[in-house]
Amino acid sequence: MLVCWSVGGGVGTSVVVAGLAVAAARAEEAVLVADLGGDQPLVFGAPDPVGPGVAQWLGAAADVGADALRRLEVDVAPGIALLPRGDGELPAARAPDLLAALEDDDRFVVVDAGVLGAGGLVARLVDGAARSLLVARACPITLARLARIEGQPTEVVVVRDRRRSVTWHDIAEASGAPVVAELEIDPAVAAAVDAGLERRALPRSFVRVLGGVR
Repeated sequence: MLVCWSVGGGVGTSVVVAGLAVAAARAEEAVLVADLGGDQPLVFGAPDPVGPGVAQWLGAAADVGADALRRLEVDVAPGIALLPRGDGELPAARAPDLLAALEDDDRFVVVDAGVLGAGGLVARLVDGAARSLLVARACPITLARLARIEGQPTEVVVVRDRRRSVTWHDIAEASGAPVVAELEIDPAVAAAVDAGLERRALPRSFVRVLGGVR
């Protein structure tokens, strides 16, 4: 299982999560995407799920178990199931229960955790997960934010515009974790996301790079 997160919005975490899911599905693995940000239906070009999601499960009693999570899933692509966010707040108290349920799943599970916030659900998932993947834009703002956060990734994916001076080496040093992939900003990726992955596939080069992260 991979918990994917960032230190700021708009860096491409949701697209990296979708790419990881697509790469695993192409390798004939069954995939579950747990969507805590709510953007995955849009990325895949799927209808926005109606009804309860992770938010409602987190707010339920402790005896509401993993089987209830399974009943919330919807299919968004061949081999890829989505666990939708749901409406409302994401209570952090049941973070260990959520981690345990996802870690016990026999599929490849990738969590779109969104932006790290102090003391919230994302912070508890990042601290508790065996594999915590930071998605970071290579820029001075990211370096400044990394100097202030408490979350510690186990791995980093760097999204880079070669016109910027910050490199993946800088991000690795600031985060204290190895960079396992570097993705160039690519208009073809943006075009696929704008169209929805159901209608337009991600570039093979993008998926190939993320396939090595699994």
